[in-house]
Amino acid sequence: MRKANPEGTKPPHEIWEWVWNTLEEISDEIGTEKNGKYLLVYEGWSGLCVSEVFDSIKSDEENEDACYKFAEEQSGEVIEEWIKKYQDHYSLIDCGHESTGPYGVTWALFKEYNDKNIPKWQKDLARGRIRK
Repeated sequence: MRKANPEGTKPPHEIWEWVWNTLEEISDEIGTEKNGKYLLVYEGWSGLCVSEVFDSIKSDEENEDACYKFAEEQSGEVIEEWIKKYQDHYSLIDCGHESTGPYGVTWALFKEYNDKNIPKWQKDLARGRIRK
């Protein structure tokens, strides 16, 4: 899973503590949490989410591994959707897939930005609407 840290933005220790404490509590929920200018988006993976890779012929351990791997692989697509959804008001700080919950939790931490002073062409370039 790729990591992001645009513009050298590093959240304070308290924000990371809040992120990890929140992720520890996630089982199979989907949601967002806001803390000041920071937005945490998460999706906990349950058996229903990974049911397409379940194989009744495999052992429980093999199924567990396959389901976890599937969730981890799908995390990139989920995070890309979030980036598109929140790009107008937030910049991605970091993201990943943690092993909490049944098959892990996909998460992304965003920070709100003030784009009032950014020219429209730069916003469009950043959003991929125009090319250099």
